[in-house]
Amino acid sequence: MNLMNKRTIAILLLLSLPALAVIDVKLPLGKMYVDSKAITAAEISKIDNNILELKPPPHFKAPPPPAPDLLKIQVRDPASLLTDLTAKDASKHVAIFDGRQSAAIHIADHWYTAMPTARPGAYIITARKLDYDKAFAGTTAELLKELAKLKTQDAEPPTTAPAPPAK
Repeated sequence: MNLMNKRTIAILLLLSLPALAVIDVKLPLGKMYVDSKAITAAEISKIDNNILELKPPPHFKAPPPPAPDLLKIQVRDPASLLTDLTAKDASKHVAIFDGRQSAAIHIADHWYTAMPTARPGAYIITARKLDYDKAFAGTTAELLKELAKLKTQDAEPPTTAPAPPAK
């Protein structure tokens, strides 16, 4: 066996070992609010195959123009999300945290990762986002109440006057 093959085998063996450390990501809801370019709350108006249509949304944080009249979310994975949403007592509320390259969507009381599409207001859910449960582990309805509080705090002017400039 030559030196190149031995190195390749050694690298493959190292890559196949389980990770010895896990990085714990804790995103507070306030940081998610600040870091998102737009935050939208909406209600599912129609579920057709794996496409969710959302009613024209109120915004917690203004979207970049032009604002879409209708939001659509395609559910690629997990398929169980569609089953959860079609249940008789399922919540039809959605919160979308639109970032620069991806979006976090709280729907059916869980967090999911989504990718924005070329069409404004369209997203594709690609996976369950377990680590975001640390940012907010409540229901989607509770999240919408917390977002309303954050929006109110964001809109209120500071209660103290700015300090005079130093001489």
